[in-house]
Amino acid sequence: MVPEILFQPHWGKAQVIEYDQSNLAGHGGGDSKLLDDIFLGAKDNSLGHAAGYVDGAMSILTGIAANKAMATGLPVDVKTLVSL
Repeated sequence: MVPEILFQPHWGKAQVIEYDQSNLAGHGGGDSKLLDDIFLGAKDNSLGHAAGYVDGAMSILTGIAANKAMATGLPVDVKTLVSL
C-alpha cells in the first residue's frame, strides 16, 4: 500500500496526495525530533518552529472560535472566549 495524504478543502473536492515513505520513520520522520526536543531539549529552532503553551492555547481557541462561527454563522473574536 502506498502511503497517502487525503486533502479535503472546505466545499471542495478531496484530493489524494501520494508520497514515498521508504526513508522516513514514524510520522514522516518527525517522531525522533519531537521526542528529542521534549526529553533532551530543542537543539535548533532557528526557524521558530517550536510552539509553546501560549501557541497551543491560541490554536485551541482558534478551533473553538471556528466551530462557534460555523454554528452561528457569525464572526467570533477569540478574545471574547476567555478572560485571563
